[in-house]
Amino acid sequence: MEPYPFFSVITVCFNAEKSIERTLISVSNQSCRDFEYIVIDGNSSDGTLKLLKKFEPQINVLISEPDKGIYDAMNKGISLAHGRYIYFLNADDCFASNVSLEKVKNAIRNDPDIVTCNMITFNDRYENKETLPPLNIFNILRGFFAHPATFVKHSVFKEIGMFDTNIQITADLEWIFRAFTTKTYSYQKTDCYCTKFFLGGISSTSPSKMHEELNIIKSRYMLNGRIPTLFLRLEKLFRGGLKFLHLTHPFSVFASKCITLSTKK
Repeated sequence: MEPYPFFSVITVCFNAEKSIERTLISVSNQSCRDFEYIVIDGNSSDGTLKLLKKFEPQINVLISEPDKGIYDAMNKGISLAHGRYIYFLNADDCFASNVSLEKVKNAIRNDPDIVTCNMITFNDRYENKETLPPLNIFNILRGFFAHPATFVKHSVFKEIGMFDTNIQITADLEWIFRAFTTKTYSYQKTDCYCTKFFLGGISSTSPSKMHEELNIIKSRYMLNGRIPTLFLRLEKLFRGGLKFLHLTHPFSVFASKCITLSTKK
């Protein structure tokens, strides 16, 4: 058996008593046990800690203390992780089934640096299976990045750093831009449905702040030449066309909600 777990599953939360139990139940019911579970709570003042204590036997690391926001909490989780792949399971979300981690582990081939899956979106009224497009620079430029369906090697965070806490809502999108413009990382898209993602996170309730941060990211990576103008021209050229690049996927409503995690701060 490997000295470290295959997955590090990290949940960050703050005053999430109404939703976190489904998250905790889905983790404890996983058939694959080759993972550690890390929970970073932002010093909740509701009943969240009581629920966390209830599931503490299934939690490897539990920290409850004030933080500087969602991405500060996520960085704490990364710094405590030992798994080969890091995965963030939001406090509003849950695994799609009891065999989600098992399916992802069995689907991984050739030791890729970044792995993405499909996901199920849901709210209080409905749920829908979403087949996500492959992760490439063209789809990232169009906002098609679903953090809740993404597994990243721990070593990648060590190489390019953790999340930029100066960006409060879309730091995960900034991070994936950084990853794709720093070096060439290996990537695999699987057909697994790994998570059920609750529609209604901070990115969908703070649109003005989100667009402000997207402009910062754009200026950081597009205007300084790290994403050459050629890519932008190609993206415009392909906008109407090539299906194999998945540039016409119907994600206009869904994509903005997948830019960041759904924990409310």
